[in-house]
Amino acid sequence: MRAVQLVAEGKSPVLGDAQVRPPKADEVLVKVGSVYVGTRERSSVSGNRANYWPDRPKPGLPIILGYQAGGTVIQAGADSPIKEGSRVFVNGFVDCGKCDACMDGQQNLCPHHSLLGIDVDGCLAEQVTLPWRCVFPVPDSIPMKLIPAVSEVSTALHGFRCAGSVAGRSVAVIGGGDIGATAAKLAKLFGAKPVVVVEPAEEPRARLKRILPDIEILPSAKGLKPEFDFAMEASNVASGIEDSIACLRRNGKAIIFSALGETTLRFKALYSEWHTREIQIIASNAKTPVDVRDSIDLLAKHAELRAAFDLESVAMEGAAQVIADFAAYKRRVPVCVFPAGQTEK
Repeated sequence: MRAVQLVAEGKSPVLGDAQVRPPKADEVLVKVGSVYVGTRERSSVSGNRANYWPDRPKPGLPIILGYQAGGTVIQAGADSPIKEGSRVFVNGFVDCGKCDACMDGQQNLCPHHSLLGIDVDGCLAEQVTLPWRCVFPVPDSIPMKLIPAVSEVSTALHGFRCAGSVAGRSVAVIGGGDIGATAAKLAKLFGAKPVVVVEPAEEPRARLKRILPDIEILPSAKGLKPEFDFAMEASNVASGIEDSIACLRRNGKAIIFSALGETTLRFKALYSEWHTREIQIIASNAKTPVDVRDSIDLLAKHAELRAAFDLESVAMEGAAQVIADFAAYKRRVPVCVFPAGQTEK
């Protein structure tokens, strides 16, 4: 089969041939219909994975890229409840299914997890084999192109569940990338008002203005006063956390999506802004299976949410160049790749 692989860190990925692995009893083989390509692939190519998980070994190369996908199960292992023919979302966060966190329903906190396209072969291929618990059935009402969006929606949804109700409360979203844009859309859907997004980069800011016409988009957080009830931090830079804390009113909540790795925050300088106003800083990591299933329902029911994912479509032959452009920061808005051609609905 064809697959986009990273053969050396710091080098552009290549489109080549890879082996298809038959599924084990607890696995499924998925024909991949759509893959979102963006910032995670940048991390893989640039080799900065160790900044996020310094204690975990690097994966062997070559490795197939691709973290999130939509597809169709074409072969199911004997123990899989997901049957052949099912349209599914492929979750790139692979939990162990056995630890205390997994058994408690907090698979997003599994200490033994792996990530598709970063730790193990991913889904930017014509087919992918993975544990059945990583795939989730999707109704026909969600087009194949939109199925990978379940990843962004479920990650943002988990953040709101960590935060509590935002209905009638003010929300500032710091960072307007994949998660930030989705968080802003969900904030409006959940009744927050007002909602403001801060995004300094021109390309994603232009996209935000197009997909979020009823939300104020700002190029900087400098003008924000400390009057917001919630700040959703999705910028993946240290200054984003600092801006999130600074824009909150007393007893406000900062929800931190980003994995910053080896970054030093100005906590000494932030002390008066954080401690003396009793700001709550809450981490939100990935998503649980419950978040994924509920996000599938949200996408199926809300056309305005689906409209937020009007991504450029790219053929498999162009995926490697797109990833190289992301690694060089020539692109900042994700695209949708169709490994089997744009023929599936």
